[in-house]
Amino acid sequence: MQTAKYPEIDLLPAGFSLADMETKLVATRDFHYYRTDKLGEVHNQYDAVLIDSPPHLR
Repeated sequence: MQTAKYPEIDLLPAGFSLADMETKLVATRDFHYYRTDKLGEVHNQYDAVLIDSPPHLR
């Protein structure tokens, strides 16, 4: 988590490690629910969430 210029904004930028994580998750059952489950854990802490998708390296 990175702090932005404004204290009420949190940043979790995408990067190569997230691209690797996505590759590993695709191999698991129900991988498409992983992001929804994780966002559900913090949904009361944020009014909005913008998702910066990881790069696709192929």
